[in-house]
Amino acid sequence: MMTETNGPLSAVRTPYPRVHRDSASHLRLDGMGVAAVHVLAFAVSEVWVIWSSPAGWRGPAVAIAAMWLLIGPVLVVAWEHEVKVLATKLKWLQPASASAEQEPGCGQFLRPDRWRYPLIGLPVLLITPTPWSSKSLAAELHLHGSFRLSVAVGVLGLGGIAAGYGLWAAAKTLVVTYRVAHQDVNDEWNPFEGVAAPTSEALARFSFASALIFAAGGTCLMPGLLAGVLNTDGTVSLLLIAIMCLIGSVVIALIALPAWFLSARSKRHQHAYLKRLACDIEELTASVFDLSEPMEQQNYLRLRSLLEMRSHVITQPASPTSVELVKRIPVAILLPALTTGAAWLALI
Repeated sequence: MMTETNGPLSAVRTPYPRVHRDSASHLRLDGMGVAAVHVLAFAVSEVWVIWSSPAGWRGPAVAIAAMWLLIGPVLVVAWEHEVKVLATKLKWLQPASASAEQEPGCGQFLRPDRWRYPLIGLPVLLITPTPWSSKSLAAELHLHGSFRLSVAVGVLGLGGIAAGYGLWAAAKTLVVTYRVAHQDVNDEWNPFEGVAAPTSEALARFSFASALIFAAGGTCLMPGLLAGVLNTDGTVSLLLIAIMCLIGSVVIALIALPAWFLSARSKRHQHAYLKRLACDIEELTASVFDLSEPMEQQNYLRLRSLLEMRSHVITQPASPTSVELVKRIPVAILLPALTTGAAWLALI
């Protein structure tokens, strides 16, 4: 039985709280220590806003951005659930190049990666103050004393780690969809079914769900980032603008790139199908040019059917799933765009 601790899903496990079944099929709640730390950090942030009553934009920006400490881990765990759903749907797939000893489906595509911790650490490095920028942070947030500054650094670090896991999850989504879409699996493409292949349908759902989860995270972060952009200048403002652009770009990429992968996959299957038809057509047309004996009526009808079949396959879209996926991009970016616009109207 595939479990989170010893199966392929261990490659996407995070330290955030989750409910799962142990070997005895009993429900167990893990990660409560991490949850307690995040709740405490959120409480500290809100208490700072209430007690300090910072003037202008600082209080609302910090209060809204602090919600990420609670929502961020929830979104990461929601993405883990989507990976489990995808793994269940891919469980029956067996890559054509896999040996009999290899685990089918998700075991081939959810491999551990070396870039997990560098991606998790990137947002931490971007938002956590360095010894050179700590004085600037203290001045911006009116933090007097090394203890308050240390607490602020810890809170920002926790938020950065959660953002880093979100960035890693987005990258992992693209890697998994690429690996599955470019793998020859026993999922035969049929131009006459009128529905998407099971693998394409599963990947499209997983990609769109991942994009919505990442967009939900952007919904929480965009107002605070915009407040910082409108009230700072120089390097800090440019860094915040870059982070906002990164969030929007990742949301779009989580849909556009899988759509491209699925389109290429369907075209490969379409070309392979046309190649098989071409072999049969060439065999039959050879008898047409053979003047020694007339072509049988049965072979003539079969040739005509194959030519009509070829025209049907060529004219129909190779990957309607990709087209539908691209059409969903405005839905994914709607929430971050709305919260950014609302924040802008409130701040001008």
